[in-house]
Amino acid sequence: MQRPKAPEILRKPIESIDLTGLPPHGSPEFDQAVIARYATRVNGITDYFLTKLDVLTGIGEIPICVAYDVDGVRHDEMPLTQSEFHHATPIFETMPAWDEDITDCKTFEDLPQKAQDYVRRLEELSGARFSYIGVGPGRDQTIVLHDVLEG
Repeated sequence: MQRPKAPEILRKPIESIDLTGLPPHGSPEFDQAVIARYATRVNGITDYFLTKLDVLTGIGEIPICVAYDVDGVRHDEMPLTQSEFHHATPIFETMPAWDEDITDCKTFEDLPQKAQDYVRRLEELSGARFSYIGVGPGRDQTIVLHDVLEG
């Protein structure tokens, strides 16, 4: 599967942060699942913040990079050398997106089942829980699953 093009909305900066000097991401997939799993393991990460979940609404299928192919060999973990990583081609699985507007969701249970399934799959792939989920550009548009910021 070739790397999909990003919906135009992913290329636009969010309202509260100026991202205009950064290159556009280029694709809508969670293409760092393998890297997130590695980072979780070596850095002891316990929680992630998932942002821009709302921009995946209505895109059809959401590709998730779950491994890499290096010269015909599947790597479920990070390729060991820079040369292998340079030759790595992402291996994707897909999940169905949702069509419902999620920008007013206040709890995880308010999210459509497909969005919940997507978040749970990312947790499974990364090896850490997602404690905060951004469902819109506003500060009040964050679902808190586990409040790690409160003492």
